[in-house]
Amino acid sequence: MGGFVVTDPLANQRAVFFNDRTGVLFVRGTLADLDIIEKALEALKVAPPEIELEARFFEVEPNTSQGIWAEYFNVGADSTNQMPVLTPTQFKRFVTDLEARPGTLLRGFTRVRTLSARQARISVMEKNPVVDPMTGKGRTLELRPVLDVIPYLLSGNPSIQLELVAVMQQETSSVVFSASLPALDGHTVMMLADVGKSGASSEKLRPIVVLITPILVDPAGKRGSSEK
Repeated sequence: MGGFVVTDPLANQRAVFFNDRTGVLFVRGTLADLDIIEKALEALKVAPPEIELEARFFEVEPNTSQGIWAEYFNVGADSTNQMPVLTPTQFKRFVTDLEARPGTLLRGFTRVRTLSARQARISVMEKNPVVDPMTGKGRTLELRPVLDVIPYLLSGNPSIQLELVAVMQQETSSVVFSASLPALDGHTVMMLADVGKSGASSEKLRPIVVLITPILVDPAGKRGSSEK
């Protein structure tokens, strides 16, 4: 049986044994010693903060992506990663503006819940019927956006540090991009991916706008200070 024993040579009545297979801790000592151990164990029971991640994937026209990027680039933009961070009010205005533009399609919306410092994977798959310009026949394009997120709640700081890796793949064409930046609770990071031209055909694939919003939640699932 695996484990370790810690003894006090000055007081034979004190001993600590931990079984690393069963997770059981045995402690022998005075009442004061046991009280200290109990308080320490209670402190260890505190779970890391829970963070809900909302992700939206929009497919847009090339001229739309150029216009919105120029308009929103400096709105709360992080100077290192050069990615806009939108407040809840700016986010609502941005989505309303985006959805009103011709050709905009919401390709995926999902929520996942994770703990601080634990990776979450967000993925969707969309099948789009198109006409192949080479053959004139109908076929299906599959869009597979995958977003890996590790959120860190910074001690003594209201920001949530986001480690982001996004992969946009459609047929044989794909693009990978990553970022590391802080965002306040309920604020939204905007990422833009231009998948480019598919290797399987001459069809131009449209840009993808990714919106990721971290939201603090309590153990009961209630949102914190987010305005959304």
